[in-house]
Amino acid sequence: MLWLIITIISYFLFAVVSIIDKYLLKGSIPNPHTYSFYVGILGIFALVLVPFGFLSVPGLEQIVLALIAGAVSILALFVFYSALQKFEVSRVVPAIGGTLPLFTLGLVYIFSGGKESLGFFEILAFIFLISGTILITFKKEKSITFKSFQLSVLSAFLFSLTFILSKFVYMAQPFWSGFIWMRFGAFLAGVCFLFTPEVRQEIFKKRISFQKRTAGIFIFNQAIGGTAFVLESWAIALAPLGFLAFINALEGVQYVFLLVFAVFLSFKFPRILKEEISRKVILQKIIAVLLIWLGLFILAFGGTPPEAEEIMWGVNFSQKHAQNLGLNWQECYLALLDDLKVKNIKLLTHWDIIEIEKGKYNFKDLDWQIKTAGEKGAQLILVIGRKTGRWPECHEPNWLKNEELKIKNQELLKYIKEIINRYRDNKTIWAWQVENEPFFPFGECPETNEEFVKKEINLVKSLDPSRPIIISDSGEGSFWFKAARLGDIVGITMYKKVWAKEIGRYVNYPFPPAFYWIKSQIIKKLFNKKVICIELQAEPWGPVLLYDLSLQEQKKTMDIEQFKRNIAFAKKTGLDTFYLWGTEWWYWLKTKKGQPQVWQEAKKLLY
Repeated sequence: MLWLIITIISYFLFAVVSIIDKYLLKGSIPNPHTYSFYVGILGIFALVLVPFGFLSVPGLEQIVLALIAGAVSILALFVFYSALQKFEVSRVVPAIGGTLPLFTLGLVYIFSGGKESLGFFEILAFIFLISGTILITFKKEKSITFKSFQLSVLSAFLFSLTFILSKFVYMAQPFWSGFIWMRFGAFLAGVCFLFTPEVRQEIFKKRISFQKRTAGIFIFNQAIGGTAFVLESWAIALAPLGFLAFINALEGVQYVFLLVFAVFLSFKFPRILKEEISRKVILQKIIAVLLIWLGLFILAFGGTPPEAEEIMWGVNFSQKHAQNLGLNWQECYLALLDDLKVKNIKLLTHWDIIEIEKGKYNFKDLDWQIKTAGEKGAQLILVIGRKTGRWPECHEPNWLKNEELKIKNQELLKYIKEIINRYRDNKTIWAWQVENEPFFPFGECPETNEEFVKKEINLVKSLDPSRPIIISDSGEGSFWFKAARLGDIVGITMYKKVWAKEIGRYVNYPFPPAFYWIKSQIIKKLFNKKVICIELQAEPWGPVLLYDLSLQEQKKTMDIEQFKRNIAFAKKTGLDTFYLWGTEWWYWLKTKKGQPQVWQEAKKLLY
């Protein structure tokens, strides 16, 4: 998206130009006719590029189109300057900022015969950018009047028409050639203003009013504006036709820069520009900047995420869950390794199985699972802590349940220390996951204390600094910021169809693949942390526990077709690591219900 970067740079320069424009229009060049004349005739300087071979001579139709595009740009500036002279900036700019992108969007649709349209995330970014642009320039006590709106809308339409015509010029000609022809058209339009008495009077009868100092500022400003204009024109040439309206919508970025300049000038040079800086105004500006930033981010990273070049598929396994389904948990575990050929397992440990009595640790079953995985060439994420997944989520031993939280936490740290010391030299384990979704309120658990989670993490790091620590969070119900702050890797869940007890019905999560991709990119940009999916839904989620859910009810949220849809969805998110949730259920379906379809489908994926 080179056009996006170039557009932002151009709007930075336009912000500088806007401040100087306002200064000049207040004082020495008060007439829009005169100002448009000077801007127009400066277009002749584009001809200096001709001797260097930048100008080509296209067909007459393309020459006329380019000349018209240049002339319309000067007409648009004239209407804009007229509006600025008659009305306050706070009335003119919001109206133009809100209508210009809409005009461009509509004209693109018309001129393309309906072939160019925006997708969901492009529309979302478009809305955020326009909203931010209007909000950052809007003043409640200076509302837009009908007369100011008329001039503003006319100006917006002409600017939009300039964009469309320019794009078609650049589609047919090399950039510099099209640029020169359009600047010549602007020059001819500027010359036309000589026929207005206001311009002749200003130039020939009141030459003294145009002081040397003002002339110098004007020329300097036009040099900056010219550079900004060239960059914006280049962005128009580079941007796809369907994205042309975004160059207009991104104008809010200019006002973000302008806000920074204005606040500075308000303190240092209030005669040039005075910006209100009340608490209410600051809040309004902050919200506007956030809207613009969000729109920019969605524009840059939204849409269809790039598909990962290679995806690593793994599974979750819980000894306790397998037992609760009535399975021989060891047979189930071996089937994963031998039949499905699983090479990546997230292994859930449960405190109440390992430390049945205080201070007496039974690692026999966990030793076997880790040893067997290593012998089969599998790699493990070992989930440790109080809340490690599977109902009731927190698996405190019975002997501890009546103790106060302080005592429970002390015992938990002792338990974690035993696990780390026992397995830190085992190469089968590549990462520790400390707790499971510790900040998501789910399960029969005490209230999460972030400081204590930090203690757990620090303890693990002190005992084993060589392995990364995964902190997980809800894929749908969180922005993952806490997990990213604390962990080395962010693990997320990904569910598509679940029972929502709050409304008493099944729901399909409406989030598209880019929902996860965008958030993962935010985490990458802000925290430089990788996001992986450590829990991809591959089993039912009903109104009661799976063990008590009828087969017919189970199929409402998971069957072979839903399984395939979830896999296809995951592939579209742009993430490259997924651990499927539900292997014990697949084996239960296969061995207890004689329905091996999901198991076989998983085998195709994992083998």
